[in-house]
Amino acid sequence: MRNPLRRLRTLAAKATWIIAIVSGVAVAVVSGWAGVRNYRHLQQQSAATVASQAEIVATYSSAAFAFGDRELARETLEALRAVQGLQRAYLIDRHGGLLAAFDPSGEPAPLPKNYRAGRWSVPGGFVLVMPVHDRAGLHGRLQIEVRDTALRREALMGALQTALLSLLAMLFAVWIGRRLQPLLTEPIVRLERAAQHVRDTGDYSTRVPVQDDDELGRLSAAFNEMLRHIERQQEALLAAQLRAEESKEQLELATEAADIGLWDVDLVANTLFWPPRVKAMFGIAAERPVTMDDFYQGLHPEDRESVTAAFASAADPVRRAVYDVDYRTVGRDDGVIRWVAAKGRAVFDANGRCVRVIGTAIDVTTRKANERALRESEERLRDADRRKDEFLAMLAHELRNPLAPIATASALLEHLSHDPGKVRSASQVIGRQVRHMSSLVDDLLDVSRVTRGLIDIERANVELRDVVHAALEQARPLMDTRGHTLTVDTPHSEVWVAGDRTRLIQSVANLLNNAAKYTPAGGKVAIALRPEQMSATISVEDSGIGMNSALLPRVFDLFVQGERTPDRSQGGLGIGLALVHALVTRHGGTIVASSAGLGQGSCFAMTLPTIVPRTGTPHPMPALALNQLQRRVLVVDDNVDAADSLVQWLSVMGHDVHVAYDGAHALALATGQTFDMYILDIGLPDMTGIELLSQLRLNTATDDALFVAATGYGQAEDRAATMAAGFHHHLVKPLDPSVLAVIIEQFGGAAVVAP
Repeated sequence: MRNPLRRLRTLAAKATWIIAIVSGVAVAVVSGWAGVRNYRHLQQQSAATVASQAEIVATYSSAAFAFGDRELARETLEALRAVQGLQRAYLIDRHGGLLAAFDPSGEPAPLPKNYRAGRWSVPGGFVLVMPVHDRAGLHGRLQIEVRDTALRREALMGALQTALLSLLAMLFAVWIGRRLQPLLTEPIVRLERAAQHVRDTGDYSTRVPVQDDDELGRLSAAFNEMLRHIERQQEALLAAQLRAEESKEQLELATEAADIGLWDVDLVANTLFWPPRVKAMFGIAAERPVTMDDFYQGLHPEDRESVTAAFASAADPVRRAVYDVDYRTVGRDDGVIRWVAAKGRAVFDANGRCVRVIGTAIDVTTRKANERALRESEERLRDADRRKDEFLAMLAHELRNPLAPIATASALLEHLSHDPGKVRSASQVIGRQVRHMSSLVDDLLDVSRVTRGLIDIERANVELRDVVHAALEQARPLMDTRGHTLTVDTPHSEVWVAGDRTRLIQSVANLLNNAAKYTPAGGKVAIALRPEQMSATISVEDSGIGMNSALLPRVFDLFVQGERTPDRSQGGLGIGLALVHALVTRHGGTIVASSAGLGQGSCFAMTLPTIVPRTGTPHPMPALALNQLQRRVLVVDDNVDAADSLVQWLSVMGHDVHVAYDGAHALALATGQTFDMYILDIGLPDMTGIELLSQLRLNTATDDALFVAATGYGQAEDRAATMAAGFHHHLVKPLDPSVLAVIIEQFGGAAVVAP
């Protein structure tokens, strides 16, 4: 049970109650003791008085016993009436007979056997027995019963008086104690107030006044010393915290500048701390909690084993290795693969058990990509250097080959001047070799122009069947020499493109010569021309040595060529395919190479955009006069620079041109207006060019309009998609103005005269 004094809130109240309780207990004890003592004293006095009177009565009652005089006996007992507290009195003969009684209504109190004369206590008083005898002997006894109620009352009154006096003394003592208690409580109160002030304000400069050199004074002095010690510690702690904050700020700035994330693994609690920067390295949202399972599950499957082994080695109490590992992560939320460089050290307790591992992590995805790009660049440089050396060696070889017959022919001319036929033959040898050398020099010049972007394209309407046959005329002698079987597949109808006939023939001839060079004697070479609605493809396929997967991606690079074989009598400089690729690209077309592998032959397919020419003989394209009939043209492209430059060129050509940078604006312009021609970018921000075309087609005013698709993609499937959508032409960016001019010139239908 809790002591009620503990409920008191102040030390003064407790001291007052303690004084009152102690004083009260003292008063009660003293009063009780005084009452009992007074009661016993009064009882003894009463008993002595009764005994004296009883002795007198007993002496005078002997005559009454001697003569059996009851009246005398009663008169004798009347002398006892003055006894205080007398209840009954009896004169009893020696045989037990009652001679006289003071209160005859009652019965005498029974006496114990073998009783003796004297006094003994009974409940509520006492009994006094006095023998009655004379010289003749014992006559009987005088038995007196006395009640002590009055004695008790008198004793109680005395005790109450004592208690009252003691209570007054107690109150006086409490008053004195209250006046003197500050000597004890004030130092303690001052300590309490100082402690509360320190608690509430944190001001450890507070001090408690020391007034006495006693236990409380020494306690106050010790309290002040403790505050001074804490104040010094607090100052040191604040200084350390300030330095820690500065270091933390510097560390945060450094880690942020270096894109470094800190991590902490508590192996005892099995918890993991990752800041948002590290979570981002694992593709995890910043607000999401993480565990060690997120770490292991986020590792790339190929790196999980090595990272786990490195972490275990760092946490091993024996090895205590430095945790230093680069690994890949697979983003939990985004699935992105990232590279992370992590370093850390383990923390061990006194028993050698690893309790924590802390360290840093850096996202090195960009660095890894740069390193990979650098390695690839170095490899390309080494490959380019190797190809340069091969090119120079091959160039020397190719130049020596025609020089040898030229030297021989010139020597023969000195000795065969009298034989016109042999002179003519030697002259023809010199002419062929000079033309071959001129061709080599022309190719070198073309490559130089290509690398500098200076190659010229003289555009005109060109019929591709004519290009194929002209190229065959150039390549057939080499094929005939090597005994190749040639297959030609061209359509019966004309196939027209806007291009440079000479450059196109040069491109196809290069493909044919390349096939002949890399096809063993007796092999097969096939050329086919396949027209489509908006394009045409010229493919050259051979049964030659083929290409491996490593060569295919680089086959159109400068100075790249296949391995020389013993039966390959014709050499090469490795510039033909690069030149073809450049020329086809300048014509707005594409070229792709394919091969099933070494010994499986190769196939080269060049695709060019086709046109529908006017009736008549192909002729070079004239520039449009500024005063000719204008076309109303709507250009739609989200590339503002590309759109504006095209608008300016079309405007210079005399056309009424409008521009929109997204599909919604284009639809708004087309509402209520009629355009002859729509040039639509396929990749718009709000819809595709195909979707825009389908909405424009809902307006019957566009039934006779010409739709041109402008895109950066020129593969066959891309052209097929735009053709299926309803476009008339598919142009690959950057748009060639001369090609666009041909399309506009050949566009049938009446032009809308601009106002």
